[in-house]
Amino acid sequence: MTTPPTLSSPPAPSAGPPAGPVDADTLHVAFVGEVDHGKSTLLGRVLHDTGAITADRLGARIEDGGLAFLLDGLSEERADLFTLDTAQAVLETEARRYVLIDVPGHLALLKNMATGASRAELGVVVVDCLVRGTDQTRRHLRVLELLGVTNVVCAVTKMDLVGYAEEDFRRVADEMAALVEACGLRLSATVPVSAVAGHNITAPAPDQLPWYTGQPLLDTLHGIGQERARSALLRFAVQAVVGPPGARRIAGRTESGTLRPGQTLTGTDGERCVVRTIERFGEAALEKAEPGDSVGLLFDGA
Repeated sequence: MTTPPTLSSPPAPSAGPPAGPVDADTLHVAFVGEVDHGKSTLLGRVLHDTGAITADRLGARIEDGGLAFLLDGLSEERADLFTLDTAQAVLETEARRYVLIDVPGHLALLKNMATGASRAELGVVVVDCLVRGTDQTRRHLRVLELLGVTNVVCAVTKMDLVGYAEEDFRRVADEMAALVEACGLRLSATVPVSAVAGHNITAPAPDQLPWYTGQPLLDTLHGIGQERARSALLRFAVQAVVGPPGARRIAGRTESGTLRPGQTLTGTDGERCVVRTIERFGEAALEKAEPGDSVGLLFDGA
């Protein structure tokens, strides 16, 4: 597996605009999956073929990764051909409005992946038909479940590399159906695609996929309603630790439940700590933090 380059300063996760009221006409979709399985290329193809981005914006030929460059803006991303940071793009069609979220696939960047996926109502799990699901695919599904994103679509990519063979698709589809169920999620559809060739993404591809009876990827998304599991259980996604010892703040975002001073929190390592104050830069201490609030926490004894 390709390893991420060493950066002089790691890129900060781009969480997008502050959370607000849910827009009933907008679907937030996170494209997740293992590195090199083609998430950015697939997203670039969607934007390109819907006219949201014109060809002159590619910066490189499609065969040389130009579609992925539409969302991979960092020079390190373009040099190494995989996503480091979270990026978002808005797509408006006649059917609905989308916020498409491209997240990193590498294990070392799982924090960035969680940041981007925390805004989603639907996950598109991108799986290379040759490599199939991996441990990282499973991790991403677990993160979606933790964040309350319980509905997913599986996009089986690079079908052109196996001659659009139905048996290769069915093998991946069966494995992913079992994996999604094991992770406690619901699989709405599994769609075979070729992002480089542009087949079965925004339009059907009967010549390449005569055996496929479902809809292309974008039409599949059109038919899925907004839904996100809302849990009273407190979940706080940690993004950074800032400040010197004795005044150290834990910065992150409340994903579900309500956070108040005096509460005892348990970390993933089992360590327990009591919240002293909840803070937001330039404001007085908060009485509580609710889902969507990005705050800093000061703990007793920190």
